[in-house]
Amino acid sequence: MNKIHWIFAYLFIAVGHLWAVPLGMQPMKIQALRLEYVDDIDLASSVFRLASTASYSRPYLRHREVRRYIRYFRRKPGIRFIRESLERAMPYIPYIMRKLEEYDLPYELLYLPILESGYRLHAISPAKAVGPWQFMYTSALPYGLVIDDWRDDRRDIVNATDAALRKIRDEIRVTGDLWLSLAAYNGGLTRVMRAKKELESMGMRADFWAMFENDMLPRETMAYVPKFIAISHIIRENLQFSPNALRKNHADESLVLLRSPGKINLVDFADSIGVDQSRFFTLNAGLIRGHTPPPSKKAYYIKVPVYAEDAARDYLARFVPKAQPKPKAKSIAAPKPAYRTYVVRRGDTLIAISRRYKIHQSRIVRANPGLRPSRIYPGQKIRIPV
Repeated sequence: MNKIHWIFAYLFIAVGHLWAVPLGMQPMKIQALRLEYVDDIDLASSVFRLASTASYSRPYLRHREVRRYIRYFRRKPGIRFIRESLERAMPYIPYIMRKLEEYDLPYELLYLPILESGYRLHAISPAKAVGPWQFMYTSALPYGLVIDDWRDDRRDIVNATDAALRKIRDEIRVTGDLWLSLAAYNGGLTRVMRAKKELESMGMRADFWAMFENDMLPRETMAYVPKFIAISHIIRENLQFSPNALRKNHADESLVLLRSPGKINLVDFADSIGVDQSRFFTLNAGLIRGHTPPPSKKAYYIKVPVYAEDAARDYLARFVPKAQPKPKAKSIAAPKPAYRTYVVRRGDTLIAISRRYKIHQSRIVRANPGLRPSRIYPGQKIRIPV
């Protein structure tokens, strides 16, 4: 077994699997959120350096803009920024790697939240993009992220990661290119596709680098891809960014997710299970108030350090409503809805009929399956709800 095979074997062991047991208070465990210690520093660093075996960015390292940002991020402030970002990312890296594998995306996308937010869960851009993956309100909703008075899933690393990777996957399918998809992620898909069609109409190569040379995208977007490539390269070439080097401040960051039974006070919860309040609020950054949301269609899973799992389950069990006995079936049939029959006359419209009987026309439509409001005719019988 060669070294490449060992690297992939380690990745699958380190990343693990994600599964859920949705009933009652059974936890949805994320074993992927554990990085086991490995003595071999080269093998341990494979989680970060794996992309170098089949790097998407390697062919572009000589581009003048990429080289400029490599020089920029190699300075002390740049190295410190990357290191601090990866330290914040440590608990979530294996989960993100697992999702990248699931969606068949390049492992290098692990580094994208560094560029977006420095892996800050509470990051807010001047344009009001929120969270580690910097979702705008309008771009978050189509991917199932909940944003309401109780929660903002853009700050939830689990939900936001899944949504962001699905978004990038969709943009790759539309643009046909990884770099165009990243440009679309930053600057908007419509703008990128407009530039692509313009290049194609001129018979030119329609990729990101042609758009860059022809100054067809906003300045921020044209810098976005070179910055990403520069950061990816610097992480791969520096052993100080290996898991072993970074985990010194993260002795055990394994997490477990427990389904919330309803409104739970986070301060009381953290104190009861012996977890630092600041750390607990960081893990559950998607919650806007000091409580978990009331029961809704989309369940909320509380993130808890694995060492506090037993105490957390005991605490949450107190809030699980007891099962009520099923009421005996009654023999009394439900009353049938009352209707009157109306025969359509010449010149009638559904609006006129609804006004005559002082009910909304939608009620008439519901009471008459198959009724087409614009196609009623004289002699037609229509049921009118009483």
